[in-house]
Amino acid sequence: MRAHPGPPLVHRGEGRHPGQPGAGGTVGAGEIRDRRRIRLTHLPDARALSPQQRRRGNDGRFRAWPLQLLFHNISWYLAFETFHFARPGDPGLIRVLRVDRPVMPNEDGNARRGQESEHEAALQRLERLLHVCGGLYFGESIDEQLAVLTPSTGRRPQPPWSLLRFSCTPRVFELIREEPHRFPAEHTTYPEPNPKGDSHPFPVEIRLPHWKIDNDWDLRNWLFRWGAGIRIEQPTGLRDLQLEQAREVMALYGSTP
Repeated sequence: MRAHPGPPLVHRGEGRHPGQPGAGGTVGAGEIRDRRRIRLTHLPDARALSPQQRRRGNDGRFRAWPLQLLFHNISWYLAFETFHFARPGDPGLIRVLRVDRPVMPNEDGNARRGQESEHEAALQRLERLLHVCGGLYFGESIDEQLAVLTPSTGRRPQPPWSLLRFSCTPRVFELIREEPHRFPAEHTTYPEPNPKGDSHPFPVEIRLPHWKIDNDWDLRNWLFRWGAGIRIEQPTGLRDLQLEQAREVMALYGSTP
């Protein structure tokens, strides 16, 4: 994952998807450099608004302080801190969206950060979230984001932390050990091997924010790509999801050799 001040990548338009007639230019690096507040629309969220929400004046737009452009896997993403007039001095939710998803209808007047320290503090929270999450999904709670600024300690993880445990075949265990920077080293342990004769002798335990384990498709893609090379043991909900997908694949092919 790379951080970069980046080229201007977030599409500017009148609520239209980039490439549609009337879509405007792009925005990104300049707004980050000048600490300017912007108004964004996340296209999938805006399309999902109900008629009742639209009648109440909810058009899907929200205010945000852009923080950084990130390159992850094969795409660019915009990291930003949300802003609410009801809590102007409080930290906002740190979010990340792929740059082809948000549209910037316009700048939010000429609003700029009052102090550089506010931008630096938000960047530090972003860096911490990137470190402890091993991905770009940071949940939906400001309080829980602030809670993970402190490392998880003690024998049992306390909310908002959860434990992911799985056991690996020797080959998969070797491959997982070769990518040590995916998850925080201080939250990753390799317990004593399972009893002799276990087809998956090597356990791995990772402490992660619960939203990462509960809802992050990127984590699931990483886990499930190992196929039968891992056996998920905790949480049971994630284990059941792996089993359900395996059954669906078997049903897809039926009795075909």
